[in-house]
Amino acid sequence: MMGNNPRNNKQQFGGNYQGQSNVGNIIDYIKKGDTSKIVEIFGSNGDIKNLVRSPVITKTQLRKFYDPIVALRDSVVNNQKANRDEIKAKLAIMIPLLQYSLRNARDAEPFIEKLQEMIKAVIDGSDDDLVKRLDRFSDVFQAVIAYSKEKQ
Repeated sequence: MMGNNPRNNKQQFGGNYQGQSNVGNIIDYIKKGDTSKIVEIFGSNGDIKNLVRSPVITKTQLRKFYDPIVALRDSVVNNQKANRDEIKAKLAIMIPLLQYSLRNARDAEPFIEKLQEMIKAVIDGSDDDLVKRLDRFSDVFQAVIAYSKEKQ
């Protein structure tokens, strides 16, 4: 019997005391720039913070994934005529990089799946809006890092 031992109440990715993280809000923001739920997404009790409630993934682990995203975004912003297929291919390669970076984090699979959905939201859609989707994804991931915790 688990009882009331706080050690038995470890938080999993995607959950918190108030409820589940709504990845749909985050996906809508990435795909469409929908800011109608911006506070629910980025706020101190928002979807992004709920996504990273668990302390099992560190900022260092997340940075291994985030740094290439920033480099890609910066290269695209500096070269607006960048090949969209090449950008999408580089983003698709980020999925195994994400899995590699977080391979030792316990209970990370739900978190990885949600980030894969976000990457697919950037890749899918019109080439005309690809740079905007990439920029919004970068904003989301920056918030993920800001809300993540260091291992203690």
